[in-house]
Amino acid sequence: MNTMTNIIMNFSDNVAAPVCPRCGNETRLYGIEPHLAFPRTDIRTYVCKSCDGIEVMQVPLPAAHVDGRAEKQSPGARPGDHE
Repeated sequence: MNTMTNIIMNFSDNVAAPVCPRCGNETRLYGIEPHLAFPRTDIRTYVCKSCDGIEVMQVPLPAAHVDGRAEKQSPGARPGDHE
């Protein structure tokens, strides 16, 4: 199933929008979805404001965040421990 998530931007989200590969103009963020092959990685789709060209980027997420929520650890777990 391929679903886009709601876009929730915060001040720690400092990934710059790319320029359009076709015309070089500014792009806007169109959608964010989790990468199915790489954990803790988003796929961000950008669309050109001028020519509707599309640019797709893989963006690694901070270790403390998955799907927009802080990752929960078990009591006594150390940073880097995974269940």
